[in-house]
Amino acid sequence: WPTDALKSVASQFLRDVEFESDEGRAAVEDMCMMFQQDVRGMAERFYQELQRHYYTTPTSYLELISTYKTLLASKRREETEAANEKKAVVEQEEAVANEAAAAAKAIKDDCESELAVAMPMLESALAALDTLTKSDITEVKAMKNPPAAVKTVMEGVCHMLNVKPKRINDPKDPTKKINDYWGPSQGLLGDPNFLLGLQKYDKDNIDPAIVTKIRPYMDDPNFQPETVKKASKAAYGLCCWVRAMEAYDRVAKARKRAPLPLNRYA
Repeated sequence: WPTDALKSVASQFLRDVEFESDEGRAAVEDMCMMFQQDVRGMAERFYQELQRHYYTTPTSYLELISTYKTLLASKRREETEAANEKKAVVEQEEAVANEAAAAAKAIKDDCESELAVAMPMLESALAALDTLTKSDITEVKAMKNPPAAVKTVMEGVCHMLNVKPKRINDPKDPTKKINDYWGPSQGLLGDPNFLLGLQKYDKDNIDPAIVTKIRPYMDDPNFQPETVKKASKAAYGLCCWVRAMEAYDRVAKARKRAPLPLNRYA
């Protein structure tokens, strides 16, 4: 076939193949034509050097075009599959990221909700400490037989300040020893810097062991503010302070212990 015929045949058999541009289509048609012409020239050299014939026929030209179409379709299919796999991975990662973002938002919302409760509690507790006077503290210290609510509150304060109990004989069974916090509590109450120490308490770094000891008190009937208030004004203020520290610590941990925005006594 002459050059024009080769070009025409290539154009005819490649018309069902999609190309990005007319220039690309023309380049492929020229490539097929060139391959056929080059093979024809090499066939002549083959005969001259080895005296053996190699025939370039219309059929071989059509097979060349058919082979190109098959290889092109296979390559495009591979690229499409690779692209689809990559898309699936991206979509999966995006789904995981969206799920993580939603979970993070839920945690943030929960933290903000708890923070909205904890911060007023903390402010109120610190304000309650401000109202306590030396005589209020002395009144509690002087109690010979303090109400259960007062003793319970002072136990909580001792835990918060890491004050150890005193081992005494159990009134119900002299053969046994029990922990007594009232004696150590009186020592705390006698410290002239007691209230200042509570006001400057390092709320952002409370020992987890302390929190573990304090948490059960939150449900103790003798540790409820309204109950304590009936027994002692000073104990009420101290009870509110302990409860506020526990609430603050709980929210801070939920926020990965990021310090909350309160530096009143910093």
